[in-house]
Parts: sequence; structure tokens; C-alpha cells
Amino acid sequence: MPAHVETAISWNQHGQSGAPGKDGINGTNGINGLDGKDGLAGIDGTNGTNGTNGTNGVDGKDGLPGADPTADAFVSHFGTNTGNATAANGAPCTLGEILLSASTVVTVGGDPANGQLFPINLNQALFSLLGTTYSGNGVTNFALPDLRAVAPNNMTYSICTLGVYPA
Repeated sequence: MPAHVETAISWNQHGQSGAPGKDGINGTNGINGLDGKDGLAGIDGTNGTNGTNGTNGVDGKDGLPGADPTADAFVSHFGTNTGNATAANGAPCTLGEILLSASTVVTVGGDPANGQLFPINLNQALFSLLGTTYSGNGVTNFALPDLRAVAPNNMTYSICTLGVYPA
């Protein structure tokens, strides 16, 4: 019988290195991280220099803007010595009708359109037409329109307060 011959093996030894392998494929990108907190605010910068002053505008006439002399001339014909007349009645008028008179003493029919308050209980028909459009509390009173500023100089707008109810 042949004799057994054993060869000693050394387990902790390395042999020669083999040839490098091929590169592997790239992996997928990872997810983005969270945004960081805002940094501290910077210090304020210095103020800039002041600009130059603009040119002065054209002076207006009687407190009106002076940009349009034609408009100023037109507007100057309104709102002076107006609406000072006392109530009067002339020819029959339609209730709520606005009338213009060349008189500064009496109206041509009704009361001057000066924005005054009227009692509802004594003027129910007129209140049914005007309501509180021009002011008033709508419970005990209402107001007539105030047309003094748009009346031509030395004239009076009046409103028919005793007349025929419009059909």
C-alpha cells in the first residue's frame, strides 16, 4: 500500500494579483438634502444723495389748478354768489324738477338746492323720489341736492318741492 503523502497548506497567504476588472455601471443619484436656514441679514447701506428740486408749477387762479387756462376761465364762472334765494312758487312744476333762475333773491319754483334737510312726514311725495340720495337719515329727514358749486355765478338752482307728482 502506498504511503499517504500530505502536503501542508498555508491558509493565510495571498497569491499573485489578477488583472483589474472592468468598471461597473454608475449608480442612480441620491435624493437632494434639505435646504439650509437663511443666513443673517446684512447691515443697511448708506443713504444716497438727495435729488434736485423740481420746477415750480404755474399758479392757479382763485385756488384752482393752473394747468389749463381755458378750463380755469370756464370754472371761474361757477359757484360765486349762488343759492342765496328764498323759496317761491311760480308756474306749476314737476315734483323734484331742477330749475335755474337768474335771480339771487327768489327761486322760480320751490326751494333753493342748497343741501338742506327736509322732514319726511311733511314731504312724503318728494322723499319717495329722492330718498337719502343726497343725505339725511331716512327715518325723520332727507336732504335736497346741493348745487351751489355748479350754479353759474349770481344764479340759483331750485328744486320743485310743491308740484305735480311725475307720472
